[in-house]
Amino acid sequence: MLSALKSLLNNSQTHFLLFDESQQPLFFSYGLALLESGYSIGALSTQTKPLLQQHLQQSALDGIYLYPFKVKEASILCFSSGTLNQQKGIVRSYKSWKNSFKLIADILTDFPNLRGTVIGSSPYSLSLFGIMESLYREIMPIILPNEHIKLLERRLEKQKSLLWLTPFHCAFFIKAFKELRMAPLSEVHCVFVGGAYFSNAQREVLQQVFPRAKIFSFYGTSETILSL
Repeated sequence: MLSALKSLLNNSQTHFLLFDESQQPLFFSYGLALLESGYSIGALSTQTKPLLQQHLQQSALDGIYLYPFKVKEASILCFSSGTLNQQKGIVRSYKSWKNSFKLIADILTDFPNLRGTVIGSSPYSLSLFGIMESLYREIMPIILPNEHIKLLERRLEKQKSLLWLTPFHCAFFIKAFKELRMAPLSEVHCVFVGGAYFSNAQREVLQQVFPRAKIFSFYGTSETILSL
């Protein structure tokens, strides 16, 4: 299958291979291998596909598209959240993400097998970074749509986890903890918060929600960007 995916591109420096929601299993299975081979990739959803529709080309495989964009090295296409109604495509080199993965691995020295848990749609920068970071450690991440966030509490009670959250998601946990008397989740050992401003007041309460976790304000997936 890896050879079949590579054969879709004649020149790995002129196009991205983009996988829609129907091809997520292929993306998770072969995305890193494609990047390591010098191919550029990305994920699409029903929300992000229209942003590229004018130049998006269906490949010979259903659910996999070609997007013309010149790069000098293997890169990743993700998307900003668009909270200010200015949603953008973001191109980052795989090398830059890989360097970040290595820094995170140093943080996880005491817990190298934490299960990465992502809330939200996979094409968005924070979600996709969290997914790829977990895959880089050869651990299949948990991915939940925003509307399923209420299902996450039971998962986090039993499994040692690393969480990727936006401040919006943090607000959900804070409300559940303060108003609905949710018990502290002590199996979460690391939390990365990014995508918008994260206040010290939120951090203080979030530390009560995840009493054993190291909490980081995470920036970087959308910096030094090439906007589409």
